[in-house]
Amino acid sequence: MHFPQYQMAERFGNNGAAGVNYLMLSRSNWFVMAEQVMIFSRVVREDNLFSNIATASGNLINSNGEFSKVRLGERGSCSSLRAGKVFPLKPSRSRSGFFVSAGAGFFQHRIYIDDVGNLTPPLQGAYKKGYDRYSNGPAFVGSAGFLLVSRNKIVNGVAALDLIWGFTRSRRSWNFDTMSADTRARTDVLAGFRLGFMIRIYRRSTDKFYYY
Repeated sequence: MHFPQYQMAERFGNNGAAGVNYLMLSRSNWFVMAEQVMIFSRVVREDNLFSNIATASGNLINSNGEFSKVRLGERGSCSSLRAGKVFPLKPSRSRSGFFVSAGAGFFQHRIYIDDVGNLTPPLQGAYKKGYDRYSNGPAFVGSAGFLLVSRNKIVNGVAALDLIWGFTRSRRSWNFDTMSADTRARTDVLAGFRLGFMIRIYRRSTDKFYYY
């Protein structure tokens, strides 16, 4: 769950996220992690997005002469590489404890436009890109929380606070509704929390044979 901040909050509401990561934890409790997260929401705060193609009442007309059914949402993703350290609560539980991590990634987001039935000509094909506000750029990513690595090797998980601080720009050359190009540098921030389940993978010890 993320709560948007700065310019991200002007475009979208709270969003959910789901993803996978691969974490390598050393004996000294330092770790590196690669992560891919998909972002989604049904709350879009862009006003009058279709003002140039809508009727006076704010409706769109499809090719059958009926009101269009158009649903809006958010779609995005963040790919990142992080490094961090686990601070065990006690020596007997050397793998479990509080952790911090930080790294860099690539963050992108857009307005998802679902023209039900694909019957609205101004929203078909490449025309849809003139309204979706597709933006991306580099990002700082960080998290802090608790890592649980159980002795029974079955119950393993993580609970953490998350931060994605993106430095993005619009990647569309023209916005149809404003009849202009958006060239501003954006500060898109997501702050929230995560809950996760881990599957542990161990190195297999190989048998060694010695001959004399």
